Parts: sequence; structure tokens; C-alpha cells
Amino acid sequence: MKKAIPEISFLTSGSSYIDFTEKTVGGKSFTLFTLIPQKRLVLLDFWASWCGPCIREMPRLRDLYNEYRDKGLEIVGISLDSQESAWKGAIKANEIPWIRVIGLTVRYMVV
Repeated sequence: MKKAIPEISFLTSGSSYIDFTEKTVGGKSFTLFTLIPQKRLVLLDFWASWCGPCIREMPRLRDLYNEYRDKGLEIVGISLDSQESAWKGAIKANEIPWIRVIGLTVRYMVV
């Protein structure tokens, strides 16, 4: 990750982002903006229960999250699933501890 960060030159401190509000696994609304004042780094992970490469990366993301969450990292997992049951099943099966939302609106902003 340390090697990749310098290559992402378009991501700079203070850059604009598109705010969104989506439903969490608990059924509550989550808005991205609520994290911005609290955390130094927010990683948005776009994934789906049917995406093999996404699921294979979950253990590495979990390790990253566990190592850096107390240092200011937050991960927001944005599922592109269309079926809530598949999304919730994948969360349980992969023991995803970070913020999880189903991107019913966000999926249309992904290019």
C-alpha cells in the first residue's frame, strides 16, 4: 500500500469527493461526510458478493483495517449487490468488521 499511494497523484489532501447516504447492514442511514472530520484516511472498497477477486481481498483488507484503524483508518465497504440477502450473507461469511453499506444509489456514480 505504501508503494501505491505515491502513484495516486490525483488524490490529494483537501480534494473534493461525492458525498452519499446509503443503508447500513443494520438498516440505518450512513453518510460519508460523517467520517471526514473524524478520520485521517477513509478507504472506499467497492465490492460485491459475486465478485471473486473482491472476496479474495477481504482477508488482506481485514488485516489492514486491524493494523491501522486505531491510527485513523476507516474502511467503508460499498456493496454493488442488487440482492440484500446476498450482501448480508457475504458480510457474515467473510467477517467484515468495518462500515458496510449497500450501494443502491452509489453504484450509479461508479464509472
